[in-house]
Amino acid sequence: MVSSALSSTPAQTDSQVPCALPQALQLAQRLPEIMLEASRIAQSVAAGAHQRKQAGQGENFWQYRPFSSGEPAQRIDWRRSARDNHLYVREQEWQTSQHIWIWPDLSPSMQFRSSNTLPSKAERATVLMLALAEVLAKAGEQVGLPDAPLRPRRLDAAAQLAHALAARAQHHPLPSALPEKRRASLLICSDFLGDTATLATCLAKASAKGISGHLIQILDPAEETFPFTGATRFIDPTTRQSLTGEKAQEWQTAYCNRLAAHKHQLQALAVQHGFSYTCLHTDTPASSGALAIHAALSGHAAQADRRA
Repeated sequence: MVSSALSSTPAQTDSQVPCALPQALQLAQRLPEIMLEASRIAQSVAAGAHQRKQAGQGENFWQYRPFSSGEPAQRIDWRRSARDNHLYVREQEWQTSQHIWIWPDLSPSMQFRSSNTLPSKAERATVLMLALAEVLAKAGEQVGLPDAPLRPRRLDAAAQLAHALAARAQHHPLPSALPEKRRASLLICSDFLGDTATLATCLAKASAKGISGHLIQILDPAEETFPFTGATRFIDPTTRQSLTGEKAQEWQTAYCNRLAAHKHQLQALAVQHGFSYTCLHTDTPASSGALAIHAALSGHAAQADRRA
């Protein structure tokens, strides 16, 4: 019974059932607060991040390296070469703009939170994605939203994405359409507690288009540890079907084992299709999660540059 609940949507107790207010309206009402938090996290990430140190066509000096036979002579830095009678080339830092597509899952299962002191999974996903959008756009990347008329942009990318999300009437766990741009990156932020077959299809389509990226799983701490005891009623936030356990604690071991296997399967799917996988929890600082995701994204970008 617990396994069946886990394979569809996260278990949810009566006291944390989301209200009937549409997700888009909830997001719109809290947009100023969410944008402020995202901007604060973006500043923290920018302060802790390092530039992409990869040779290429840019404006910032990176390093000198010895001249190689066969290279064009105009690449030689004669002033530096004159110092010790060796030929050197002045390399610039790689600054090719990347297309970054972000997808925060704001579907009903993401509205769950086990305590009023914690953000919902949807709120954490939105804050993380907008913070990363701001950091990436300021670094010169082009950030966009799949399944939306909003094209990748740099100027005011986070604000434009936030308004596009708030304007949506419905929210789906995964994008139904993917961009055609090759060597783009796709960030999907979700609880990924749905059917992995649907996710596998999405990742296979992305891989076929030359798109790599990152899966960011957001879980509430109660979904990780299953702390429920006694008579507990669990409600599926999508179908509204319920399941009651008289001694919920007896399901804890089976639930935790199933969740561990599910997470392992997610990681395997990610690796298979050229994605990375990270699991974050809503009771940990959003800034540390954003910094980890940004570091992973920078690593993927450098690998793509070397393959180009």
